[in-house]
Amino acid sequence: LPLNIVAAPGGNNAVVVLSGWREQGIQVVDLKTRQVTQTLLQDGAFYGAAFSPDGRTLYVSGGNTDSLFVYEWQNGVAKLANKFQLAKAKTADDTGTSYPAGVAVAANGKFVYAAENVGDHLAVVNAANGEIVQRFPTDHYPYGVILNGDGHLFVSAWGGTTISEFRVLPDGTLAYVGRIEVGRHPSALAVTGSHLYVAL
Repeated sequence: LPLNIVAAPGGNNAVVVLSGWREQGIQVVDLKTRQVTQTLLQDGAFYGAAFSPDGRTLYVSGGNTDSLFVYEWQNGVAKLANKFQLAKAKTADDTGTSYPAGVAVAANGKFVYAAENVGDHLAVVNAANGEIVQRFPTDHYPYGVILNGDGHLFVSAWGGTTISEFRVLPDGTLAYVGRIEVGRHPSALAVTGSHLYVAL
């Protein structure tokens, strides 16, 4: 179940997030040869993937593991380097209480913004040590996270009808702006110029 794809720095590769019922993880695809060059299994891989601005780190959400997986990225190869735990409590059926989904990385590389799908929050995570420095409520089941070029961050909520908007402060932390009413089940997001595109 390839649920998401992100272009790697340099334009030669893409990373695909596999979020199926069986094997979960990521695959690296060489865009010139159109071949899979690497497959890494990752528990709970779920939708979110984003590169750091310097192109040396890849963050992938860990769904029911309540974790963000941190990979070193070099010459088109990913290597697991760390794992940030966003929640410690587990539900009775082991589905997690945070369930990170969409992710984005601050322009200064200091923070990772993670939609906590089951927790109905957006977490601002210190990229150096995994500490959660802010947590904001969203509409139900936050899913996609995207930054635009003028310092605003948007979070969709596939269990609701709104997009949550935040302003990125100079240090990379966030200030809540408000909610934009869209349609039912907003999920994937894209942004260009002054327009935000929302898949319903």
